[in-house]
Amino acid sequence: MDKRIIINIVGEQTIGDEINRTEFVTEGRYSEENGKKRLEYDESKVLGLEGSVTSIEVDGDTVSLMRSGSTTTHMIMRKGEKCLNHYQTPFGAVEMGIFPLQVKCDMDQNHGELNLTYQLDVEGTYASLNQLKVSYTEPRN
Repeated sequence: MDKRIIINIVGEQTIGDEINRTEFVTEGRYSEENGKKRLEYDESKVLGLEGSVTSIEVDGDTVSLMRSGSTTTHMIMRKGEKCLNHYQTPFGAVEMGIFPLQVKCDMDQNHGELNLTYQLDVEGTYASLNQLKVSYTEPRN
């Protein structure tokens, strides 16, 4: 099953006292296979990721974020477990450590929401506290 959806993504990155917030609304696809739920969408030029496709896959308590195209990454998040990931940029690879503090998911084929809160370190040094909320609904006709 592959279903067309409208995805709303809100991200907040806290570095010291500074909070950077981004919001992005796009058309995407929802699919489900063998209990795994997957959202997929084309990235935006506005975010500097034009030419990339992002997939978010939820399998039980594990969330995988995969990006392919001009920027490539595969980040795995499990609450309470630090995961080391590599983020391939046009300037080279960067090692990122992700420590999820919250992983909440309520998804089905018609609508859903995924909430993630995680600490991020880059090359072993703490970088930021991040919150990511991804929600989706069926498009209005």
